[in-house]
Amino acid sequence: MAASAAWAVSSASLQVRVPARRSSISVYVPATSMPGWLQPFAKYQPITPMVDAVRSLILGSTSDVVLALAWSALLLAVFMPIAVSRYTRG
Repeated sequence: MAASAAWAVSSASLQVRVPARRSSISVYVPATSMPGWLQPFAKYQPITPMVDAVRSLILGSTSDVVLALAWSALLLAVFMPIAVSRYTRG
């Protein structure tokens, strides 16, 4: 996605952000309480480990924090070079 103005980037990014937010059902209920066919979809997206980490921290555990940090590091490692190359090119 390449855009010439900041407003165009913001507008174009809505195409990615809105569906991602609507598909983040695990924010509202734990993925384990969902039907079997929906659990893999809810479990294997980046937002789920982050929400689970916040839940476990509130409850006094740190069991899900490592997975949330790993997802964050992976997303940064993939998308940071792309963003920097797009920024310096234009």
